[in-house]
Amino acid sequence: MDKRDMIRATRTLNSGVISARNKGGMAAIEDTVINYLHEYKEASVAYLACPVYYDDELLARGVYVRAQSITSTPQFSKTHQHNVSFTRSAYIPNKQAGVDIDYRTGGYEVKGKSYI
Repeated sequence: MDKRDMIRATRTLNSGVISARNKGGMAAIEDTVINYLHEYKEASVAYLACPVYYDDELLARGVYVRAQSITSTPQFSKTHQHNVSFTRSAYIPNKQAGVDIDYRTGGYEVKGKSYI
């Protein structure tokens, strides 16, 4: 694994805060891709995740995620054939309730305790 392809991210960015059955964050889009590929085994999906930094910050402010099927999957009904495809995109902020993040240094503070 290339460590240059990794970022420090909050739990909210990774998996959201809604519930185990109703995920948010990047997990929501990842689950959509997984479910699509399980259902349409011949399909292909392009997945892009771009961290967003301002100036020379060490920690990403968020991640822009886009997933798009790149092959149409024909489906047949009693009356006609149609193609199944999807596109999902979202900006997911790298923040967490109760945590103050210094994106410039990568440090953070949780309820009065500072970490670098």
